Amino acid sequence: MALEKIRVPPILYIGKGKISEVNRALSELHYSSPLVVCGTHTWTICGQAVSKQLNSPGTCRVFDSTLEEVEKIVQSIKKHKVDVLCAVGGGKIIDTCKYAAYLESVDVISIPTTPSHDGICSPIAVIKLHNNNVSRSLKAKMPSGVICDIDILKSAPLTSIRSGIGDLISNLSAVQDWQLAHEDGFETDYNGFAALLARNPAKNFFELMKGKNILDQELLESLIEGLVLSGIAMEIAGSSRPCSGAEHLFSHALNELYGGIASHGEQVAMGTILVTYLRNQNWRDYADFFSSFGMPVDCKSLGASEEQVINALVYGPKSRPGKYTILDKVKIDSALAEKLVRIIKVA
Repeated sequence: MALEKIRVPPILYIGKGKISEVNRALSELHYSSPLVVCGTHTWTICGQAVSKQLNSPGTCRVFDSTLEEVEKIVQSIKKHKVDVLCAVGGGKIIDTCKYAAYLESVDVISIPTTPSHDGICSPIAVIKLHNNNVSRSLKAKMPSGVICDIDILKSAPLTSIRSGIGDLISNLSAVQDWQLAHEDGFETDYNGFAALLARNPAKNFFELMKGKNILDQELLESLIEGLVLSGIAMEIAGSSRPCSGAEHLFSHALNELYGGIASHGEQVAMGTILVTYLRNQNWRDYADFFSSFGMPVDCKSLGASEEQVINALVYGPKSRPGKYTILDKVKIDSALAEKLVRIIKVA
């Protein structure tokens, strides 16, 4: 079997003060017509600083990860004959840029201002369809580089850092679902190397970072590195499977049924606790770990009712039909979901 060509970003800058090196990164990759894409808030945080470094034809402001905002970027690409997008912001801005870049065959440099999820460096974009609660994971352009300034991450809302922690640790659950799908004959494309890249940074973070200050530089660097490797794992796998399992289906269901209850990573963290119990594993370790960072580990702190959690567990498989997980294996229904909620006391 021929080896597939895997795209790995040639530029990776992580550390203090790295925002000053955007122009050097673009020069190394020989880009000549960059477009800075950011939101109103991220323009103030560092978008303006990035724009000043570059010979940029302009900026484009986006406000959500919708098809309408993607089209706004597409029009700017065409107008200014852009060869690279500098995506300055959180997950929504980076996702819209990656999808627009894919549509127009241009490149993306990811410049995250928050470590909120693994979309920082993945070939997948979660895009809302027509401004409603239904989102889809779409094929997108893998970033050509990631430039992450730890000083900027330290000023990010704590909720976004907690979200990134939840998204990284959820890989430990997702990989198990991927293996399960392969063993039960529902997934032929299991890739052990992709699973390793997704699982090991999450495992190391889980073992070494519990109880650390959430703004500790070592923690933030370990978090962002893990999220970047998650993106590369998805590129190798050709799908989101190494980083998205039943815990993500739970989060997708909360979004589709209720417009979202908490941040993406906080929802998948809760999902990780729930589905870990279904695997007859120690869910309390996850609850203790997430609690050490002030993350919600019960319905009340998540902002959800018992009924909402039960409904999301049951609806989860319908949110991404065809993605086989532990929820399919145990044939989740309302009675089992209610028992689960009661036993692990998240209600």
